[in-house]
Amino acid sequence: VWARTFPPAAITGPAISVAPGDEIVSYMELDESSQIWTVYGRNDRTKETSVLQISKSKAGNTDYKYAMHVLETIMSSSNYCAEYPPDGAVEFTGITVNGGQTVDWQTRVQKSECQQKVVASAKGGKV
Repeated sequence: VWARTFPPAAITGPAISVAPGDEIVSYMELDESSQIWTVYGRNDRTKETSVLQISKSKAGNTDYKYAMHVLETIMSSSNYCAEYPPDGAVEFTGITVNGGQTVDWQTRVQKSECQQKVVASAKGGKV
């Protein structure tokens, strides 16, 4: 969760192990009565879960009116192309927002040294 604070802060839940082909189920929701955000993730293969609960106030009173699907790669600053999968692809499928609404993703790539690109399906369920 990115909090609107100064300085900007990222607050994370516990890391879970993943491997190529794993299916990850995740969601983020606000409990209106308690004003607590819950960020949940589960690896369906290992059944390992990660849960982050943070108050709306600690998250900078952010309403999160838009969805973002982010692949953040943490790797060395150079000579990292070999760290990507051998087939050169990372695919996310079954993505839904607000119970299955159609999504018009705006794609962006910050690094392109390894010919990285993002392609989103017309209905938004596959990136």
